Amino acid sequence: MRTLHEERDRAKTERIKKSMEKNGWQGVPLVRDGEQLLTGTHRYLAAQELGWGDSDIPMIDLETLYRDAGLDMAELHSEHDSPTIDEWCEWVGFLSELPESVRDNYGIDVE
Repeated sequence: MRTLHEERDRAKTERIKKSMEKNGWQGVPLVRDGEQLLTGTHRYLAAQELGWGDSDIPMIDLETLYRDAGLDMAELHSEHDSPTIDEWCEWVGFLSELPESVRDNYGIDVE
C-alpha cells in the first residue's frame, strides 16, 4: 500500500499506536483506490508498527464510497480526465463529487 504523504507528525503516530495497542482499531476504515491509500497515513503506519498486515486494517475502496453515495465513479473519472494519484489538483475535483457528509465521515480532505 502506498500512502499519499510521508509521516508528518511522529507524536501523532505514537499516540495512535498506543491507542491501538489498548483498544484495537478505532474509527472509520481507511479509504483506498487500488494500492493507493487516500486517508489515514498515521493510522496506517501505527498499525504497521504493531505488526498488522493490510488485511488486518479496516479499509474501504473508493469505488464503494461512490457507489454508496449513488455516484458512478467511472463516469466521474472520465469527467475529471481520469486523475492519477500524482495529480492531486485533479483529485480534488474528483473527490469533491462525493457528498460532504461522506468526505467528513471518512476524513477525505479536499482543501
